[in-house]
Amino acid sequence: MNIPSFSIRTILGLIIGLMGLLAFTLALLSGSIHRDLVFDNQRAMMKEMMRVMVQERLKELSDDSQELGLSLQSLAGFQKAINTGDKTSLLKMLNNQFHQYFVTAGIIKLEQLILFDKDYSLVVEATDGSVFFSQQQQKICPQLFAHAQLRTGSQRMTTLRYLCLYEDKPIYVVVVPVGGLKLKGYIFVVTDFTHNLKKIESDLGLPIILKLANEETVFQSLKWTSDEKDLLTSNYELTTSTGLPVLSIITSQNISQLTQSLKSARLQVLVITGTTTFLIVLFSIFIMRKTMLNPLNLLVNKFRILHVEQSRMGDKLEVTGTKEIHEIIEGFNEMSVKLNKLYDSLEHIAYTDTLTKLPNRLQFQESLENFIQLHQQINKSFALFLIDLNRFKEVNDTFGHHVGDELLKTVSLRLHNSLRNGDIVTQLDRHSFSKFEKDMVARLGGDEFSVILTSIHTSEDATLVAKKLIETMKQTLQINEHQLTIGLSIGIAMYPEHGDNSQTLLNHADIAMYNAKSNNCGFSIYDSV
Repeated sequence: MNIPSFSIRTILGLIIGLMGLLAFTLALLSGSIHRDLVFDNQRAMMKEMMRVMVQERLKELSDDSQELGLSLQSLAGFQKAINTGDKTSLLKMLNNQFHQYFVTAGIIKLEQLILFDKDYSLVVEATDGSVFFSQQQQKICPQLFAHAQLRTGSQRMTTLRYLCLYEDKPIYVVVVPVGGLKLKGYIFVVTDFTHNLKKIESDLGLPIILKLANEETVFQSLKWTSDEKDLLTSNYELTTSTGLPVLSIITSQNISQLTQSLKSARLQVLVITGTTTFLIVLFSIFIMRKTMLNPLNLLVNKFRILHVEQSRMGDKLEVTGTKEIHEIIEGFNEMSVKLNKLYDSLEHIAYTDTLTKLPNRLQFQESLENFIQLHQQINKSFALFLIDLNRFKEVNDTFGHHVGDELLKTVSLRLHNSLRNGDIVTQLDRHSFSKFEKDMVARLGGDEFSVILTSIHTSEDATLVAKKLIETMKQTLQINEHQLTIGLSIGIAMYPEHGDNSQTLLNHADIAMYNAKSNNCGFSIYDSV
C-alpha cells in the first residue's frame, strides 16, 4: 500500500494535535483562572478608586477644618482674649463655631474645638462639643501630642493632620497654629471623618458600607444588598497615622453581565477544543505510524553511527521520507560545519589570555616550537624577548588588583602599537602557523610578556627594538585617576645562536631578563661566555 508523502509541517501539526487532550484540560482550568483574574483586576480597580476617593475627601476635610480654625482666629476680640487669657470669651467663641456654616450646612461633622497654649497645655475646651478632657487629665490621640511636641522651629507653625482612635471611635484632628509668626497656641479641630466618607457612595456610583475596626457598622447605603447573585465586593482598609486599622470601606458591584459573558466564552472554547482534539487524535495516530515513525527510525540509526564514529561527521546522510527530512539532513551537514567553527572558537579561548586578549603561555609555547621548525627549514634566525614589568607588584599592592589589571591591558596595547603593524600577531590558532612572516606578542602570566620577532635577524636589530619598547614605556600611563610610569626588563635570546630548541631559548632569554632586572639596565642579550 502506497502512503502519500506529507510535509513535515503537517506531521508536526499532527503531533501537536496529540497534545489536544492536554489543551482541552487546560482550557477547562484556564477558563476558571481567567475568570478569577478578571475578578481580581476588577476588585483591585475598585479598591484603588476607593483609595483615591478617600484621600480626596480627607483632603477636603483637612482644608475645611483649617479654614474653620483660621476664621475663628479672625473673629473680633479673639487675639485680645488670647493675650489677656480671657477664657470666658474664648469659650463663647469656640461654642459659637458649632452654629456656623461649616457645621450647620453639613460640610463637616464637628466633634470638638480645643484651644491649647504653645506648650500644648489646655486653655479651654468647647462645651458644645464632645468632652475629651476631664479636669485636664484625658488626652485625645497621645501619639499626636508626642509628635507635635517634637516639632521645632518653623515646623511648629505648620498645620498638622492626624487620624486616630478615641475610645474606639475614629476621629480626624487638624492642629491649626494660632498667632502666625508669633506663635501663641494651637486650635485642635476634631471632626468625625466618617461623615465625609459617606459621600464616596456618590463618587463611586456604587453602594458602600463603613465599618469600624470592631466590626460596628457606622454607615450602610440604602442600595446595599447582599442577597443578589454575582456580586463582587472590594474592601479598602483605612489606618491611623500610626498604622492601626480604624475603618473598612466595603463596596459591591453587580457583575452578572460580566459573568455571563465569561461563561459564554468559556463554553465556546471548550466546544472548539474538544471537537478539534478528538478529530486530530484519531487522524494523527494513523498518519504518524505510516509516514513519520519509519523514516525517523532510519534517521536515528544514522545518528547512532555518527555517535560511535565521529570521524564520519562530514558524511552525507541519505534517508527516505518526506522532503522536510532531507532538509533536516542538510541542516545537520551545515551544523557540522558550525561545530567545527565552534571547536576553533573554543581553541581560541584556550589559547588567548582573557585579560589582555594576547596569546597566552600555551599558545606561545606551541607557536615557538612551530617558529623554530620553520626557521630550521628556511635557515633564518629570529629574536625572542622575555619582558618583565618593573614595580608592578608595588602598583598592585598600592592601588589594588583592578588598577593592576588595567595597567596590564594598557601595557599590552602599548607593546602592540610600539612594534610595526606588519610585525604584530595578537591571536593565532593551529591553522595560522603557516604565516610566520609576522611576529608574535604574548602574555605568559602575571607581569611577564614575550615577543617573537621573526623579522629580526641580528642582535643589533634586536637591541634597537628593545630600546624602542623601553622608551615607549617611559611615557606616563593614565590608569583611571592614577598617572603611573612603569619600566621594562627585557631578556633577549637569538635563534639559533643562543639555542636551537624552545626550552634552551626560553632559559637563556630568562637569564638575560633577570640580568637586566638585577642591573637595572633595561635590556640584556644572553651571553654564553
